[in-house]
Amino acid sequence: MKKQILFTAFIFIIQLAVKAQAPFDTITFEKHRELIKIDTSQKNNVWQIGRPQKTFFDSAYSRPYAIVTDTIGSYSVNNVSSFTVIVPGPKGSGWTPCIVPNISFWQKFDTDTLKDSGHIDISTDRGATWKDIRYYIANITPLHITGHSNNWQKLGIACTEYHAFPICDTAYLRFTFYSSSIALNKEGWMIDNIYISYYHCEGIDEHYETTSQINVYPNPASKQVTLSYELPQEQTNSTLQLYNAVGQLIESNAVKGYKGVFDKNVSALPNGIYYYTLLVNGVITATNKLVVIN
Repeated sequence: MKKQILFTAFIFIIQLAVKAQAPFDTITFEKHRELIKIDTSQKNNVWQIGRPQKTFFDSAYSRPYAIVTDTIGSYSVNNVSSFTVIVPGPKGSGWTPCIVPNISFWQKFDTDTLKDSGHIDISTDRGATWKDIRYYIANITPLHITGHSNNWQKLGIACTEYHAFPICDTAYLRFTFYSSSIALNKEGWMIDNIYISYYHCEGIDEHYETTSQINVYPNPASKQVTLSYELPQEQTNSTLQLYNAVGQLIESNAVKGYKGVFDKNVSALPNGIYYYTLLVNGVITATNKLVVIN
């Protein structure tokens, strides 16, 4: 099955006054490997921790080890492979709406453009349920884990108070690599030096909880969908935008009134995953995923 998955990099705005950005440590794969869990329940999981020995993936960012979709060979076709990063909260507090994780890492990727890709999810209940990482992100700048990265790239994932981060002692980040049925002998995805820190903000009582919503049904859809939206009554200057799986803006529509329902014909859209976002005064206040299967 052809999979088109948007993997996002993010520029983050902390809307409350930042009190501190405190470090934890860096997972270099020479140390703190106990915080990495490769999903062994997945058949033929291609993630490996070791010394990269390929043409493009010729060495780790900090030698000798990294986590790679196979340290020596090409990744297999029709593959879904995941690993999880365990992100413990600060001692004495855990994660809260005002003490939120901030993570960065270095990566290389070499995949079949648009057909093979990567994705990140987050869990705050030890893997019982998962959300797209963007759920806790206020500002989004797409970066596509598909194609060729040319060199090492640094990504940051910083959660904010945009959607209140749940109170929990540990968060999980799940990195998933998808490959299609086409074999092109590409090298895949390589990650190293996962840096874990956190933001501690002041004024937790000032936290703004959005009441914006987007609902899309049916989902998956093949011909037509119905979209309903709702936002705070006092808000104006709102826009509903549709992005494809690689972050390209498909269409943008001004929203009239604080709530409404309308139909959208999706029969002309290629099969794949799309994202609706609701912007209020230029800030994303809600997002939802649409799957198109024609």
